[in-house]
Amino acid sequence: MRLVAVVVAVSTGCASLPNVAPFTDATVKLTSATKSVGDVTVEEMRRASAMVLPQHKEQLDRETKRLVEAWAKYVVTLEAASDYARSLQSVVDAANQAQQSVQNVADAAKSLASTVGVQIGPGVSIATNALSLAYSQIATARGRQTLIEAMDDLAPAIDQIALVIENSLDDLDKIVDSATQLQINALRSDLQTELGYRTRLVEDRAALYEKGWSKLSLKEKGDLKSIEEALAATESWYTLYLQRSTAIAIRRAEYLATITAIRRGVMEWAATHSRLRIALKQGNQIDTAALIDTVMEIRGLVERIRAR
Repeated sequence: MRLVAVVVAVSTGCASLPNVAPFTDATVKLTSATKSVGDVTVEEMRRASAMVLPQHKEQLDRETKRLVEAWAKYVVTLEAASDYARSLQSVVDAANQAQQSVQNVADAAKSLASTVGVQIGPGVSIATNALSLAYSQIATARGRQTLIEAMDDLAPAIDQIALVIENSLDDLDKIVDSATQLQINALRSDLQTELGYRTRLVEDRAALYEKGWSKLSLKEKGDLKSIEEALAATESWYTLYLQRSTAIAIRRAEYLATITAIRRGVMEWAATHSRLRIALKQGNQIDTAALIDTVMEIRGLVERIRAR
């Protein structure tokens, strides 16, 4: 134990090790918030699927299934990130910088990289190079004598891993776009005849308006009155159509906003991890405020979607 104490003192410049718990807590909260986004998005998609006619339901159900599978991959990935954070915390909490402990942390980082590679790496153009670099850095970290030394290699490895996760989120954007567009198309298709009829009425009215009232014949004035009455008769269903279209557009914007926030959260997680490396060297406390703020933003977006 005396030898360990000496190693820690030399490695930190006699500074005490910082509390890593806030980093672990923020990582777990990011994972939980990401899962909540997936849950609420899938709930909304299933609700939308139940509202369309049978001929459109199959497509929407297929997109919903894609969304379920995609979110599951991100939850598994971020759970691996949480496991890595816990491994890191356990070593720091025990003030145990023996090489075996360093290897355990490196193994947790390797497990995270492997999870990213299996779950979301395929289809991400930068994944092969980024993960190859991460594996190399993790292998170097595994051979270090102390955690503080190992963090110099683990920090850039985590940066590469986060970059792959961030890039892969483009796929979620595409799935959400596709699913919401299907909802809009289904809504329009269900009212295709009615919308076509109303469009013709609007066009006929515009043509008569363009002539000017004073230049309209008596018949045309009668036609205009009939058109106005016919348009008035469409107001109830057309207003409902606009409300539903607007609701779909709003939900789409909210879904994409949550994905953007998750993307920012992943990169902020990597940045916080880099600050942790410095904190371990200097004995300072870790600033997790930006990461927690992003997590709170994600939670707020989820609550807003659920409140609709």
